[in-house]
Amino acid sequence: MVTWQELHEEEREWVAKVENNEFVQWKIEEIKEEYADHFGRSLRFIQRLEEQFHGHHHPHIYHQAMEEMIHHSRDMVYDLEYMQENLKRENVRFRQELDDISHHKRIVSYQEERGSRL
Repeated sequence: MVTWQELHEEEREWVAKVENNEFVQWKIEEIKEEYADHFGRSLRFIQRLEEQFHGHHHPHIYHQAMEEMIHHSRDMVYDLEYMQENLKRENVRFRQELDDISHHKRIVSYQEERGSRL
């Protein structure tokens, strides 16, 4: 039979997993925000280059650079959001494990209390 202490140790491990998972989710959100800022500045830079050197170089170069940036940006954001969704699903599973352990701890506590009375 599993003891309350063993369940408590297992619970602590799951709590650590939840906390780590939530930290990673927070870091991904932070990266997304920083990336959005960087992406906006990069696009503005390319637009300024196009305006500054319009007529001196082939204008399609700047348009092509913008298109490539947009394409890569979409891929990057998609990957980050995919990671976030996976972490959220994982966190739901972790929390279910915690609920199950908590339930088992109550049962074990009840059984231990009942056993000590006999």
